[in-house]
Amino acid sequence: MKSLLVGQRLYALVALFAAALVFVGFMGLRSSSDIVAGLKTVYEDRTVALGDLVPIVRAIRDSRAQFALGLQHAPGNALAALHDHPASFHADQIEKNQQMLDAAWKKYTATYLIPEEKRLVDEMDKLLQTYRQSVSLPGAEVLRKGDFALDSVKPVFNNLNKFTDEIAAIVGKLVSIQTDEAKAEFEKALANHQQTQIFLGVLIAASLLVSGAFSWWLIRSITQPLNAIRDIVVQVEKNRDFTLSIPVASKDEVGQLAKSVEAI
Repeated sequence: MKSLLVGQRLYALVALFAAALVFVGFMGLRSSSDIVAGLKTVYEDRTVALGDLVPIVRAIRDSRAQFALGLQHAPGNALAALHDHPASFHADQIEKNQQMLDAAWKKYTATYLIPEEKRLVDEMDKLLQTYRQSVSLPGAEVLRKGDFALDSVKPVFNNLNKFTDEIAAIVGKLVSIQTDEAKAEFEKALANHQQTQIFLGVLIAASLLVSGAFSWWLIRSITQPLNAIRDIVVQVEKNRDFTLSIPVASKDEVGQLAKSVEAI
């Protein structure tokens, strides 16, 4: 180190502080990126998924209501006078609900699923297929044809109630899973964030300690020989003794100055 110039030592000090700053900044950015990634997962695979489950229950319950309203169009039913549209209007609504249900379910199943979700999704797939083929579309067809015979209406009406409850129950379980997973992922992200804060705190303290020690040593490597030169110069001025030697062995600017002083 004694062979390095003073300027080079100072540049080294600045470089050390800059490196420590860059490293701490990098770790902070990395921590922020991990937190953002965790939040993105919670949003895309949990929050968005919850939003896809809500329309499914809403569509099924509305279809049940639409079928009940459609039955009021039966000939001889006094409530038919309350409607200013044909029974096919309710059939159209049931079919629209089915399309919305299919789209929401497809979007939900495209998200990341944990094993427990996959089991419920398989169960739900079978249930929704049966609902579509034997309840929803047949119910819309009954209303569209105006077939209000008890034998035609009763199976659809009973199955509408049955499937609505079963599907709503599975959706409720899926919502609970999504909520629990979101909570777990948030707690994991929070724990990682806290660990990163501790790590960064230790890193900053260590960087300050190392940089401080290096700065102290570097400053002494410059000031100590300068003080030695000053002391010799003071003695020469006081005692007029030009035989004194300067104990500076470095090859930097300070060492060069000491040799120049000795040569006078």
